[in-house]
Amino acid sequence: MGTQTQIVFFSLVALVSTLFGYLARRQGWISTERAGWFMKAAIVGFDTSLGFFAVWRLHIIPGTWRLPLVNVAVIATLLAAGFAVARLLKMGRLQTPSFAFGASISNLSYTLGGFVALSLLGPDALGYQFIYILSSPFFIFLVLFPIAHHYTSESGLGPLELVRRSVADLRSLPLYAVTAGLALSLTKAPYPAETLERVHLIDVLLVVGIVLSYVGIGLTISLRAMRPYLVQSVVMCGLKFAVAPLLMFGLMSALGYTGIGRQLCLLLAFMPCAVYSIMIPTLFRTDRDLAMTNFIVSHAVFFAVILPFVLPWAIGL
Repeated sequence: MGTQTQIVFFSLVALVSTLFGYLARRQGWISTERAGWFMKAAIVGFDTSLGFFAVWRLHIIPGTWRLPLVNVAVIATLLAAGFAVARLLKMGRLQTPSFAFGASISNLSYTLGGFVALSLLGPDALGYQFIYILSSPFFIFLVLFPIAHHYTSESGLGPLELVRRSVADLRSLPLYAVTAGLALSLTKAPYPAETLERVHLIDVLLVVGIVLSYVGIGLTISLRAMRPYLVQSVVMCGLKFAVAPLLMFGLMSALGYTGIGRQLCLLLAFMPCAVYSIMIPTLFRTDRDLAMTNFIVSHAVFFAVILPFVLPWAIGL
């Protein structure tokens, strides 16, 4: 199976899994409360292994170390902007983190960003894309998880205690896997590519991880529950598709990026909400309906407007 065929296949698996989760909830086969179980299983059982192997196989090219820092700069700025806008709109305690997380983290990995980068920029873009998102697990588990703990905890714990609890949480296991993979990559430990390809381990982990993640997302989808949040989601899309690209354009100009590196960063700046923007509210019980609405509306805008009309122009194709 060729690279493009693989990614299209994985995208179809995600779509079918989402539809199954949605129909399973509608038919009463699986309750919405089970969504957290599916997402936790995906994080602990499969994101952990995938993160380990994906980072281990990377060849960190000199000069590309700034890409993960650019990613952090964009996520952190949008997170701050998300909290500021949530405050301006007078959102409740459980709505605020769901809105801010939706604004800050984007669908950059194999579930969307990888497929789009490959299709528009070619296979070389995938290597840069993996390096770019290298910082995402660290930000998610060391910053976003503690913030979610803060908003759902009654005890008023301090920042250091929140981080300590987050890194001790079983759901943070991918953080340790990515760290271990990075150590192996930097020390040039031999990657067992032949063995893994022979047993198709990565493909199996990828398929099962996508199925669990997107079935969990499908279980949270309720078209009726979206209506009260449509205005907030449209505002969030303004941060996602206007502020993020403008910020990225400024960073690329300041850093002097050119060629495929610049094109990739601008492309990734236009991605819609991340899968984790639903996972975190589901796991920590912030406003899941708002998170779900953000995810669906941002993907609808992306596929209807951004991908066919804006992206080719923005990256100079």
